[in-house]
Amino acid sequence: MSRASLAAGLVCVACSTPVADTGSLADSNASGTDEVTGVGTSTVGGDSSTGSSSSSGGSTVKLDVGVPTGGGNDTGPADLCTVPRDDNDAPGPCDYQAPPDSFDPVVQWEWTGDGPWANSATTPLVANLTDDNGDGAVDLCDTPDVVVLAWAEFLGPARLYVLDGQTGTEHFHIEMDLDDINPALGDIDGDGLPEIVAQRFEGGAIAFEHDGEVAWESSARTWPRFNAISLADLEGDDDVEILMPGGVVLDHNGMMLVESYLGAAGVFWEGSTPFAIDFDGDGDLEIIDGRRVFHHDGAPLWQQSSNECPQPPDGADVMPAVADLDKDGEPEVFLSAYDTGGAAMFCVLGPGGEVELTQAALPAAPDAIDWARPPAIHDIDGDNDAEVGVGGSPKYFAVLQVDGGELTPMFIASDVDDSGNAGATAFDFLGDGTAEAIYMDHTRLVAYDADGNVKLSVARSSYTQIEYPVVADIDNDGSAEFLVTSNGGQSPVRAFHDAGDRWVPARRIWNQHAYHVTNVREDGTIPAKPAKHWEQLNTFRTQAQIAVSGGTCDPEG
Repeated sequence: MSRASLAAGLVCVACSTPVADTGSLADSNASGTDEVTGVGTSTVGGDSSTGSSSSSGGSTVKLDVGVPTGGGNDTGPADLCTVPRDDNDAPGPCDYQAPPDSFDPVVQWEWTGDGPWANSATTPLVANLTDDNGDGAVDLCDTPDVVVLAWAEFLGPARLYVLDGQTGTEHFHIEMDLDDINPALGDIDGDGLPEIVAQRFEGGAIAFEHDGEVAWESSARTWPRFNAISLADLEGDDDVEILMPGGVVLDHNGMMLVESYLGAAGVFWEGSTPFAIDFDGDGDLEIIDGRRVFHHDGAPLWQQSSNECPQPPDGADVMPAVADLDKDGEPEVFLSAYDTGGAAMFCVLGPGGEVELTQAALPAAPDAIDWARPPAIHDIDGDNDAEVGVGGSPKYFAVLQVDGGELTPMFIASDVDDSGNAGATAFDFLGDGTAEAIYMDHTRLVAYDADGNVKLSVARSSYTQIEYPVVADIDNDGSAEFLVTSNGGQSPVRAFHDAGDRWVPARRIWNQHAYHVTNVREDGTIPAKPAKHWEQLNTFRTQAQIAVSGGTCDPEG
């Protein structure tokens, strides 16, 4: 199947308005009024080159959505715009592969900001928030939207912007002082539309409807800087909870459920990005915050304080990621951190908090804090084992694998710039079983193949605040794109695609900093009983490919 056929099928099945590619440079502006406005500029870059591919699938494109069969009591084609609520089946094999020479990233569009609001240091989010095809519904037949925070002054208040995924044109922005921590989005109130949860600059949580209207505000104590919000249904009762930095748990209306599972002193670790995983197999989700795990009601489950995996000083960065790293069927926690003596450490903990592996960061870093960055987990080399990608100092990015009870480097790139807290992601853009790792440092965006060879290197500026690039099909064309944010001189948001739009299809959602695919459905629904991600794609902070025949899929390694 050609890429042109794949894209045409994707945008046309049950959709009234096909999405056309843009082949020339153009500027577009939109305007609005009141608190939610739409003033900003995007530059769209296109390329008329084409590519081809082979596929074993048929000509009908079906993504991570319902698949009607027609006739009788079966649902009609419009259901292709929605996601079924029981879509937690294990991913099957992928049925689309891009040409072997098709990793040719170019800028699809860049958003240059809104006057002084021209800096971003958070991870962009992706979801469907606007009715682009005019059918009266916001669903997967619309063009996905990009949600980003932008600020005018470092450590000053930020504004929230919603951009069109195809062109980068601004739909609207919210003229309200928000904190520059990573927001989260998802359908928290069961109305079928995603909400956006952020933090006010002066403190307290705030939720916005998909159109930018305020849903509620909460005065709950919150913590600023270098952190992230997560969403989860902790009790599996179709009632979504909101995990705020500093140990605060809110219900979907912003009411306090847990004031601080971290204790009265409120001790927390900057950058720990709390998120929810079922560690004990009881069907409820637990909250992991740094190297500590809590039950859904805030009661402690375990805390790792062994001398084997040294405790960091209060306020220090602790960056967890969860996957099955040793193929024992259980989730492990990978921690990139440093101890009170300043030594950088890698630790792997079992689901009960037991130390399975600990060692000094490789290579040794004179400034240990710079190893404390968000890890990403993916099968990079196609051997069906999970590898960890993490940045470090000075000037290192490493992909590590668990081998014989040790973390050994699959490759170490030493040509990156020293940075504070930026991170990485990975995705198999060609569908050939090996993935590209994309890393953002202080001055560059770099993509590596499975052998550590540089496949892309472009300028990028940032003060770095645990942000990382994300991969999604942001324009609904059946080909993955990736997004990068910048500050200090570069455009705050840039979208990259393949010059011939030949990359494999990807999900059209990225809803939070601690994204791990099964934590959210493509329509923004937060599942009551999420599939155990370590038993499926076994990834973390990386994206899933979509099969031409429907649903998330696993490329053959």
